[in-house]
Amino acid sequence: MQRRTNLKFMCIGAQKSGTTWLYHQLAKHKQVHMPTLKEIHYFDELHRQVPSTLTDRWFGKHWMNKRWRKINLYMLIKLAKLDFSNAKWFWHYLYSERNWAWYDKLFANASNSMSGDITPDYAVLNEQLVADIHQRYPELKIIYLMRDPVERKWSQIKMVLGEQKGRDFKTVPAEQYRKAAEDWQDEHGNYAETIELWQRYYGKEQMFIGFYDELKQDPSELYGRILDFLGLPRHYEDSAVKKVVYGGARQSMPEEIYQLLCEQQRSKLVELKQLVGKLPDSWPNPS
Repeated sequence: MQRRTNLKFMCIGAQKSGTTWLYHQLAKHKQVHMPTLKEIHYFDELHRQVPSTLTDRWFGKHWMNKRWRKINLYMLIKLAKLDFSNAKWFWHYLYSERNWAWYDKLFANASNSMSGDITPDYAVLNEQLVADIHQRYPELKIIYLMRDPVERKWSQIKMVLGEQKGRDFKTVPAEQYRKAAEDWQDEHGNYAETIELWQRYYGKEQMFIGFYDELKQDPSELYGRILDFLGLPRHYEDSAVKKVVYGGARQSMPEEIYQLLCEQQRSKLVELKQLVGKLPDSWPNPS
């Protein structure tokens, strides 16, 4: 028997494509109650088979366990601010047994408002997990925002290289950029494969496909269409919707890197264009 839940939609990515912006916009909507933490990372943790005993959580080297330790700090901050409701949410997220009931409770709220899970890493889930999600939540609406895969991978490269303490992008040797572009596996760049998998279970009617270019050009229109898709009234202020959330560091892409990344994505772009039709004009021409 399906458990009653306020989970009504899931945004599965892609990374660096406006998902943080979407979380903040929906969190302000009067008929939506978003979870305290933007990215839940439940199903991709299962996909990656991350060790999750308490020993692993506190001492493990996997990035998802390091993230778990960091979230404990968020809980302590909420407690320090006497925000007991959100602190309780974090306690449940961190220390309750992870299962379907645990997951459903993350989206519970007193107002019984619509809620959703925005975790870009769900774009990499295997078919069995997508099938399990569909069996549990057959009416779920799926949102997938895509960014020029060349630009998106470059943004990811900048972010990772920029995590080095004291790093100035101007001081990063071109060789490091080139090596990262050549060596880093981009499991999030298989847009067509992701769309085909999720539509296999949810169909076209239950999946919204949008582009980061639309966010840059007309965020109000993109957000309005997302609200229409979710069956929500268009209640928002243009000035708030147009506010950039966590804009990445700006750095021009060397021509050599651009050509390298374009070649890596060529066949994938051909497949995506065949699947969804016209791609944004600013994207590389796959032909």
